[in-house]
Amino acid sequence: MKSFNRNNFFLSILFMGILTCCWYRGFAYEEQIQDYYYFIAVDDEKYMCIAYNNGGGAFNVISSTVFAVGYNENFIIAKRHPSQSFEPINKTITNYYIISIKNNPNNEAIGPLTLEQFYEKRKELNVPDSIKFTKEFKKLK
Repeated sequence: MKSFNRNNFFLSILFMGILTCCWYRGFAYEEQIQDYYYFIAVDDEKYMCIAYNNGGGAFNVISSTVFAVGYNENFIIAKRHPSQSFEPINKTITNYYIISIKNNPNNEAIGPLTLEQFYEKRKELNVPDSIKFTKEFKKLK
């Protein structure tokens, strides 16, 4: 029989406390975009992403840092600056994405795209010109 290790016990209690704290903390930002798609930033708006959540679990569709979207009932378009943890947002690069809401069984985004590729893919998918980038996070732009 193993002996009781007091250090492991206290580390386990500490670890469970940290997990519980993080679990119930919530998000720095959360807003529904369309259907099951949401803006979510876990700790800071720098980590703004687009996630899919149908109540059975959430996952990233477009990782941080998303700073602008436009949408209708069929499509979401997004702009993002790539960012890494603990690094500043790289605002010199802009990636573009398209999410087809209706015809997307895996809930995946098309991208990252350059601006030219974005316009080509938009035409190919018949994304209406009426969809503009109407929601922007100015401090992330």
